Amino acid sequence: MVVFAATAHAKRVALVVGITDYTHSRKLPNARNDAASMTQALQASGFDVVQSLDQDQADLYDTLDRFYAKASAAETAVFFFAGHGIQFDGVNYLVPKSAELRSISRLKQETVALQDIISEIEKRAGITLVFLDACRDNPLAEELQRSLKGTTRSAAVSRGLAPMEIRNPDTLLVFAAAPGKTASDGAGANSPFTAALVQNIAEPGVEIEQMMKRVARDVRTATGGTQAPERLSKLTTEFIFTPARSTPAPTVEPVRPANINTACKGPNPPISCLWTNR
Repeated sequence: MVVFAATAHAKRVALVVGITDYTHSRKLPNARNDAASMTQALQASGFDVVQSLDQDQADLYDTLDRFYAKASAAETAVFFFAGHGIQFDGVNYLVPKSAELRSISRLKQETVALQDIISEIEKRAGITLVFLDACRDNPLAEELQRSLKGTTRSAAVSRGLAPMEIRNPDTLLVFAAAPGKTASDGAGANSPFTAALVQNIAEPGVEIEQMMKRVARDVRTATGGTQAPERLSKLTTEFIFTPARSTPAPTVEPVRPANINTACKGPNPPISCLWTNR
């Protein structure tokens, strides 16, 4: 399922991907919730959002191509992914709905390389922001690891996602957990990472680098210190998701001098007239 907004050539665009209903792996109950919450948060801060839910690889590639076109000349483009991710030989791959990953030869045929997505967005948008809630415990990685037993590459598949380097300026990449570590799917409606992210996106007037410090703090608190988001930044431009609320200046009525001659006439003049006329 994919939903495109009608607005074209928006200054702020986003692609939000959530995959819960995996065909050959453990389902992730919160991934669709995370995508829905992130979509709402981004729309509230002025983003034209494309939402992709439970797509297989071919459909996800089609959605990505259409999003790249939408991201052309955008001031800011966000990519958010909630689902399974896997690393092999230090390269990170995002896992669509129908992937089986029974062998290394099928890995690239069934997944999408994260670096390819980042590079395509960077070509088009001024600021690229990437948020990955894809470090969750992945049974498909174990299946792939088993297929490598007896080969010289038996240690190529690792838990969590691999560290990456950012090549272009004005790019921010955030992982839900540190490299090689897994992230919690959460006991509530959202994962701890997405819950912290959407809450802080809504805070008005907070620059993104400061915002991400708060996200990291909130995730560590929610997980008892067991999970710490990892962020890589080459941002040179300040960015704020939700602008500060403008407080209107209080209305002050001008003080008008009393017309003593007029005010003190009549049968019941105010007491001040007694003092004024002394």
